[in-house]
Amino acid sequence: METICVRNWVAAFVMLWSGVTAHADERTTAENILHTLDYLAVDYAGAVANGQVINAREYAEQWEFTRRAAQQIAQLAPRPEQAALREQAQTLLSAVQAHYAGTTVAKLSNELAVNLIKEFAIVVAPRTLPDIAGASALYAEYCSQCHGASGAGDGEHAVRLIPPPANLRDAGRQQQRSLYSLYSTITRGVEGTSMVAFTQLTDAQRWALAFYTSRFSVSPEQLERGEQVMESGTLNTLIPDMAAITGTTPAAMRAAQGDDGVALLVYLRAHPEALMRNVSSALDVSLTKLRASVAESRAGRKTQAYDAAVASYLQGYELFETQLRLTEPELAEQIEEKMAKYREYLGGEQPVFDQVNARAQELETLLEKASSYLGSGTMTPLMGAFSAFILLLREGVEAILVLSAIMAFLVKTERRESLRYVHAGWISALALGGVTWVVATQLFAISGANRELTEGITALLAAVILIYMGYWLHRNANIQRWKEFIQGRLQGKSLWTLVFMSFLAVYREVFETILFFETLWLQMPEQHRELLYGIGAAALLLAAITWGMFRFSLRLPLRQFFNVNAVLLFVLAVIFTGKGIAALQEAGSLHLHPVSFPRIDMLGVFPNLEVLGAQAILLLLAGVWLTTGRFKASKPKA
Repeated sequence: METICVRNWVAAFVMLWSGVTAHADERTTAENILHTLDYLAVDYAGAVANGQVINAREYAEQWEFTRRAAQQIAQLAPRPEQAALREQAQTLLSAVQAHYAGTTVAKLSNELAVNLIKEFAIVVAPRTLPDIAGASALYAEYCSQCHGASGAGDGEHAVRLIPPPANLRDAGRQQQRSLYSLYSTITRGVEGTSMVAFTQLTDAQRWALAFYTSRFSVSPEQLERGEQVMESGTLNTLIPDMAAITGTTPAAMRAAQGDDGVALLVYLRAHPEALMRNVSSALDVSLTKLRASVAESRAGRKTQAYDAAVASYLQGYELFETQLRLTEPELAEQIEEKMAKYREYLGGEQPVFDQVNARAQELETLLEKASSYLGSGTMTPLMGAFSAFILLLREGVEAILVLSAIMAFLVKTERRESLRYVHAGWISALALGGVTWVVATQLFAISGANRELTEGITALLAAVILIYMGYWLHRNANIQRWKEFIQGRLQGKSLWTLVFMSFLAVYREVFETILFFETLWLQMPEQHRELLYGIGAAALLLAAITWGMFRFSLRLPLRQFFNVNAVLLFVLAVIFTGKGIAALQEAGSLHLHPVSFPRIDMLGVFPNLEVLGAQAILLLLAGVWLTTGRFKASKPKA
């Protein structure tokens, strides 16, 4: 095989990953600022009253925290909303300097925190339902010695601690705290106090403790009233997902919806499983974000309207799209098409609000129709197993075809010893897929644009290499070139190209599959065994497909073998190109121009000019190569 400069592809992938890592560092800084803002919102009121400092030591500490947060915001890398963040930080700094009331400082702190969360896509919710019942034992072991058995701050160690442990039953103090702020405190500790960082606990355990400790300041009457509000459904759209439960403070909810809003929030904090009983939460997210895009458009904020439309798809619709496609495929396709056209219209030069509103209303009707079809949203065990089977089979076939072609090629050309390079590639992809998922659940809003960007870029990188490999196979489909190959052309960088290709082919599928299964896992808390049955059946079928492809390829004559695999790789490159561009469009990174054309997901065919144009160019290029190759093969030798 001719040497491919694989270093270029590796460098591109490393640059991509380096960019993601740098963004993760900024997100970590933003999370630290959020932690500071939470402390300021809660404790500043104890340092100032009636415009006068009543606790000099506490005020000095709050002033230093505010100054440091403003400085960190100013040092963040330039971004579209940085000017607004800086202005908010300076306003907060001035308020603290002028000894404003605690309620005002808390309000300014929380508003800045909300914008930081939005700007840096900070994950403010657990990835799975918290085990609140199990947190009781964790609290007794790690917290009760200081905070006391009932959370009143009267534990056996409390008398020796300066400052004393927080009273978790203080309703006034807890009004300013979100569950995310409690989680952040448990995770990072509080500087200058006895509250240490509980890094020995898992992320899930820290979230469970946050949920558990939030209940100390809640009355039984509030919980009862919250359940009634929940059952009535009058305010449910205000808390459509787990992030709304964990990112909203009772004070903010009271300001928006009064005591009933607070009651609903505390009830869902105590019973978060209420949101996971069906897919209506995802539908509500999609509708809420859609309505937000209309509101932003009405206010003339074009960029925010477009971002909200993207979020409506990524954070809402996509979570129940798979289930809908299994039951009502035509409706699913119609919703996706309308959402794409809606986003594209918002991204145009001068969207007219009346048109925006009309398109949004049409989408709302379709989403509500989807809700009626999905019913309670609870998937039957058989449907769950079939969903898992289809998901793994659909995502795995493409990777299997690439690996089968490469492995058969090495065996056919008597280079079995090089198979270890291919195995190194796909095993590394599986390992990194697992690591990516673990890291993503801690750092990234993986169900949003970050996922689509990763899938899109990885797919396009894989398509480029597949095109080259297909071209090489077609060009070398003759005995003479095969002999040259046998004499040692496949070595060095070319072998590492096989590693990279097998890695990319598997990694993009693993990355996407894990996230789909995560959604299914959450939707079916009582049917995990059935999901595993579906996964196992798909894995067996994929193994059979691999064996069949491998055996079929080996039986082909050499010239036919080369040409068949060249065509296969070209076809896969076309599919990867379509899916890569579509993923970038779904992330909002590329605009799309819809056209009337059939949609074929398995072949990466999506009805828009960008996808179809790129695929047409590839097919034209492949046709030129095939024609040129035949012409050269039939031309008499001099």
